[in-house]
Amino acid sequence: MFKKLPLLLLAATCLVAVIINSCKKDAHTDQQNKVSDPVIAQAKSWYESTYPTGNKLSSQAITGKKDWSQLIKPDWQHTASYSRFNQQVIEMPVDPSVKFASAIKNMTTGQTTNQNYSRSSYILLNNGTNYDAYVMTLIADSAYIKNDLGKLARNTYSKREADFSGLVLYYTPNGKYVSGWRYKDGHIVVPGAQTATPGTKVQSTGNSKLKPDNMVVPEEDCYDYYDLTYVNGILVLVEYQYSRCFSSGSGGGGGDSGYTPPPPCPPGTTHAQSAGHLAVNNMPPPPPDDGGFPPPAPTGPCVVVVPPPGSGDTNDSDNIVSTDCGSFNFTKTSIANWQEAGVRQIRLKWVWLEGNNIGQTRTVYLPSVVFGLPTQYQNSDGTITNLSSGAAAVKAAKATEAAKILTYVEFRNSPYFPSDAEVLQYFKGALATTMAAERGTAGATGSGNSGIIFQNEERSDFFPYSCN
Repeated sequence: MFKKLPLLLLAATCLVAVIINSCKKDAHTDQQNKVSDPVIAQAKSWYESTYPTGNKLSSQAITGKKDWSQLIKPDWQHTASYSRFNQQVIEMPVDPSVKFASAIKNMTTGQTTNQNYSRSSYILLNNGTNYDAYVMTLIADSAYIKNDLGKLARNTYSKREADFSGLVLYYTPNGKYVSGWRYKDGHIVVPGAQTATPGTKVQSTGNSKLKPDNMVVPEEDCYDYYDLTYVNGILVLVEYQYSRCFSSGSGGGGGDSGYTPPPPCPPGTTHAQSAGHLAVNNMPPPPPDDGGFPPPAPTGPCVVVVPPPGSGDTNDSDNIVSTDCGSFNFTKTSIANWQEAGVRQIRLKWVWLEGNNIGQTRTVYLPSVVFGLPTQYQNSDGTITNLSSGAAAVKAAKATEAAKILTYVEFRNSPYFPSDAEVLQYFKGALATTMAAERGTAGATGSGNSGIIFQNEERSDFFPYSCN
């Protein structure tokens, strides 16, 4: 009995700690809903009506549609109000109930910025008539941090440290990129609105295509950049952002990832089409420097959109297609808490540039894959939900598409003609990785159960993820 007493005391202590922590969370939630300042209350009402969330902020899959407003929200209890550039500013951190972090990955070189060196905050601007809201993300260079993560908090929209080196990136609350700047020792090095290195071209994101006609271009080195989003230390979103190409030997980039923000396309810029990339001309002057960070550049219609790099998977109407969730018929098999679906003839179709931008379409098929996902699915916030067959199909379709894009990026600029076997081997590894991020599997046989239903892959350019 006496031997068990310390264990009983420990259990009681833990129970009290859990109750106290739960009460703190509830108190914080209640406090978040109470704003006494009428100016802040008005801004909060506008924001929540413009960017509504469900009852609970959701966790999104690694290949899910990017919408930060369903992942994070402003901390309305810690606001700073001031005037800047003839606008009223409300600045506040991300609500601490979620640990939010960002990184940029150069998929060509594999370099990634450190997610722990990032810090995001909300900026609400009011010109006297309308509100605009942004998420300002700082991604600092390691040379600036010097093992002192507290330095990030010393930088705000209105004031930056004199030696800040890194990136300031602006997004809409949904996560759509707006504009960005790189700093070195407190000074802008290459404005996001321009390309400072001669011969530099930048490629924007989107879904339509650019087709060069009989163009002769010099040999280029191209780098493909992706946005990485982390919630509570877990990678939940990977999104292609843009590509930057340099004339071979010209170098380019800078900082920990060699990354320079893509152009925000402010008034006064024009885009010239060249070999599938975008050249930016007629550069505006640098933004005003009052000791803070530049204001977000307004978005405009000047950006010409192109697909993710190397993609050439199109239908007869020349529209880019994605793996449709209708390809998957998940059924429960012999393994407890598990459902599987088989898919045949998964197509990879992309443009191999042969290292010189002269495109050659490659098409290969993966004969068969078995996908597996739990029926009782644990979300990143620890909650358990029932994963229906349709919801599982959506996760598998998005994971398949993500693996295809990773494969296109890997082989797009290959200096040699990659064999079908090499491409398929890489794709199978990428598919296993993207499905693992969804807490699932992708392999040749799965459980081997005779009840697994196989279907041929379907591809669609119209709502490919509408099965749940």
